Amino acid sequence: MAKLTFKGGIHPYDGKELSKDKPIKAVLPKGDLVYPLSQHIGAPAKPIVAKGDHVLTGQKIAEAGGFVSAPVYATVSGTVKAIEPRRVVTGDNVMSIVVENDGLYDEVEYPAVKPLEDMTREEIIACIKEAGIVGMGGAGFPTHVKLSPKEPDKIEYIIANCAECEPYLTTPAFFTFSIISSLDSSEIFGASTYSVSFISPSLSITIEFTRSPTGT
Repeated sequence: MAKLTFKGGIHPYDGKELSKDKPIKAVLPKGDLVYPLSQHIGAPAKPIVAKGDHVLTGQKIAEAGGFVSAPVYATVSGTVKAIEPRRVVTGDNVMSIVVENDGLYDEVEYPAVKPLEDMTREEIIACIKEAGIVGMGGAGFPTHVKLSPKEPDKIEYIIANCAECEPYLTTPAFFTFSIISSLDSSEIFGASTYSVSFISPSLSITIEFTRSPTGT
């Protein structure tokens, strides 16, 4: 594994041990669920449900409001209690869908999809867009936009950035340790190549030196 570094810089205590060795736990949400329609950079999603509607887990409740946008899906079953502005962590008031959780978690019936290896590049991007997949960074950048460059044939390299370095930002560290480090090289390339490198470049997966499974 290649290692690149530089001299100098600031090295504060990062607090990653708070989560890196903790087991994965399944936690079901309780009470009302608030779904902001601006969870991503770009245009807000547009609600396709109304107050009083019954929704299922996995049901689309808001559609993308433009090319740089993403749909929103319910994570619980229940009743739409309101569609109104709610305060989010940035301090803004954002139009949101409020669902009263019935605690049943009844799921929508998911449609069958073609095997990934039988899909065209365009079909894969369309599925990613419809799924509402966005980046885990603060911008929540819609993934289908990243995978739709103007000249994809000119791209020679893709870098999967798994390096996270902000102190106490332990959720990415958790995924880095618990998921990425548990895969062997064939599984990593099997998953990442199909989801990213169908544009035909070379693929590099990068993690921070101190985040390797062995700490070396």
